[in-house]
Amino acid sequence: MRDLLICMVIYLVWRVLRLARRHGRKSSLAHEISLALFTASVVWIVSKTIFPPWDIANSKPINIRVFYALDRSWREWLRSHSAWYFVTNVLGNVALFVPFGFLLPLSMKIKQGFVILYGFVFSLAIEIAQYPLGRWSDIDDLWLNTLGAVIGLLLYTALRFAAPKFSEQCKIS
Repeated sequence: MRDLLICMVIYLVWRVLRLARRHGRKSSLAHEISLALFTASVVWIVSKTIFPPWDIANSKPINIRVFYALDRSWREWLRSHSAWYFVTNVLGNVALFVPFGFLLPLSMKIKQGFVILYGFVFSLAIEIAQYPLGRWSDIDDLWLNTLGAVIGLLLYTALRFAAPKFSEQCKIS
């Protein structure tokens, strides 16, 4: 949480300096808030995936079997009669990227297909960065994170139709 606060202070200083150099071009409060929330979501994802609060001591495995995480989570659920592993591993990977898929198109003018592509590329970059850090790299995380970005994009699309004025106020003017 401390890292998130430090990054947000740095972000706010950067935005104030950037806005001061815009030479009269205006930015709405809704845009600034949506951009700050998007930045916070990216920092949050990095803090939970690259620098998690728990310790995984140099495991360095790579899973390239698709649906292995689902199978492993399901078997753990049946074995222990606890859904905790499924919720944290499968649903957690999806939920982690929902804000990314929602806030990226909300705060920036971007084509919807690129939101999905950026979600996938960001997830791929995380998986690549995790390996040298001794973290588990998993192909299932790629599609689960991308699914989360798609769900976020669908939520944004619903908002855009329900409140088109608000969604346009959040974009760069």
